[in-house]
Amino acid sequence: MLKQINFSFRRPIRLIAALCASLVLAGMQTSYAAENSAAAPASGSIDGAFEGQTQATTAPVAGTDEVPVYQTVRFNFDGYYLKVPNGTYTVTLKFVEPFYDKPGARVFGVKIQEKQVIETLDIYAKAGKNQAIDFTFKDIEVKIGALRIDFTRKVEFPCIAGIVIDGTTKAGQPFTRKINCGGHKFKDYEADRVANWASGGYHWPSASPTNCPFKQSSSLNGIVFTGRHAEYTGADTWYPSWASDDKMYSSWTDGEVNGLDSLSGGENSRTGYATILGNDPLHLQVVDQGVYKSDPSPYLGRYPCGSLVYNGVWYYGTYGLHPSGDVKHEGIVYNWPWLGPLVGFRYSTDFGKTWTQTPCTPEKPLFGEHALHGEPVKFGAPHFVDFGKNMEHSPDGKAYIVGHGASDGTNRRFGYNSWITGDEIYIARVTPGIENMNDMSKYEFFDGSGWTKDFSKTKPIAAWRDHMGCVTMTYNAPLKKYLMCVTDGGNTTGFYSTYILESDTITGPFKMAQYLYHFGEQAYFVNIPSKFISADGLTLWLCYAANFAPEWNGVKIKANPPGSRYGMCLQEIRLNEKYKSVIVDLKVTPESRRKDIILPAGK
Repeated sequence: MLKQINFSFRRPIRLIAALCASLVLAGMQTSYAAENSAAAPASGSIDGAFEGQTQATTAPVAGTDEVPVYQTVRFNFDGYYLKVPNGTYTVTLKFVEPFYDKPGARVFGVKIQEKQVIETLDIYAKAGKNQAIDFTFKDIEVKIGALRIDFTRKVEFPCIAGIVIDGTTKAGQPFTRKINCGGHKFKDYEADRVANWASGGYHWPSASPTNCPFKQSSSLNGIVFTGRHAEYTGADTWYPSWASDDKMYSSWTDGEVNGLDSLSGGENSRTGYATILGNDPLHLQVVDQGVYKSDPSPYLGRYPCGSLVYNGVWYYGTYGLHPSGDVKHEGIVYNWPWLGPLVGFRYSTDFGKTWTQTPCTPEKPLFGEHALHGEPVKFGAPHFVDFGKNMEHSPDGKAYIVGHGASDGTNRRFGYNSWITGDEIYIARVTPGIENMNDMSKYEFFDGSGWTKDFSKTKPIAAWRDHMGCVTMTYNAPLKKYLMCVTDGGNTTGFYSTYILESDTITGPFKMAQYLYHFGEQAYFVNIPSKFISADGLTLWLCYAANFAPEWNGVKIKANPPGSRYGMCLQEIRLNEKYKSVIVDLKVTPESRRKDIILPAGK
């Protein structure tokens, strides 16, 4: 039982974010810039750092005759993608700790060409503050004209002062490239730069946390953001369903669509619905918007979840949230920390012109779950698996719902099972029909090996304690793959991370296709509309909302990727770019040119 909660109820609408250009860390008496004049985007193709900020200092740096290189660093970034001719090279990474004066304050790992070369690096522990330290890796092979360096965050933000690439091209010519990370041009070091998203695409580094239980997929192992994106409306909670009339129909709430307002918190809870017209994600129309009032009691919020249009009938699910959209607990403000139950499905036989309310109520919900006191639920906010136009690719003609939740509520952190946090993913199925959708006896639940009508025997299809929040699933017909988008909402109001799992079967096992650290940087309700999957299955569009709490608890959230904002966001991605499929055999021999530090191979 969760006790001693202080909360106030106020308008819980997720506010439209004022997008932040940089993240200022407390205590740093230095200058910051996400993209300053020294970091202009590359032209022609992506070349440079994966975002981040820069820091400069005038403090003296020991152990080097290239002091200016170590007086600037890039930090809070994910890596570099650098244009380098095919060949074999020695790569030297130059580090300095410019801020912290104790061990354990900044810890990270490093990969080169997707091979772990440094498992754990604590710069201060190795060298101290303002002390240059280099690590050199020999026999690094470049096969596709690019060198990729990824940084894995463990404690605080990674930082780096310089990169030197020196070797011989495949044609036998000497080649050297030096980068003054975070700084301007210095001698033969070029100025740092940020990779240009729009000119050839941007690969978001996949850096799963060390406790990730999912194996890396060998068939879908990486995505590229093309830079094409579009944003619509001033509301969130968009889950488009592709109907037989070629239109998409979606829920929405907590905001405004074409002058109409919907708010799902409070006793006058309303949920919105709308029609989406068009075949080009960059030129869509949102029309025929409307709102529907539903009683949330005994909960204080009633929000949209699964939305499906099948054979001309629109099924629209809602779920409860509690105890408020603004809950302060132990000094932290949470957003709706308790996930309530799936209530049921109202339906419309005229595409939203009129509706028939579900006979289920929040007090007597479809699956009988309750969470007024923070108890765990399994199907709080389920969403329909997107099987394509009018469910054309359903394996058995049934509608499937996936929901995130938890089965263990004992001695848990506050907000462990909320609208955006949880432990497990569950799945159920039903033959779609007006007479079936609100009848629990018509549903079957996955029990770990097969299907059962006994809800108490349901088992998760995926589990990752404290990392499995809001979930959606789409069947990619050309690839014959199920793609599951899961968001880890942290403490509900800070940075969010989203990851995409893939499987050949709807119940798994699932493998990691891409982990998107701080996607958005606060993206949620992420889904893949099947209507916009290309004929080869490799080009998709992510649909999501972002950044409703841009400065809660002192955390400053910015738009990343560009175009991320509060509303319906669409972002084009490509799967399996060729450089992701290259496996490089590294002979790792790290050496230190400062303080004579030698690391064991792979450490």
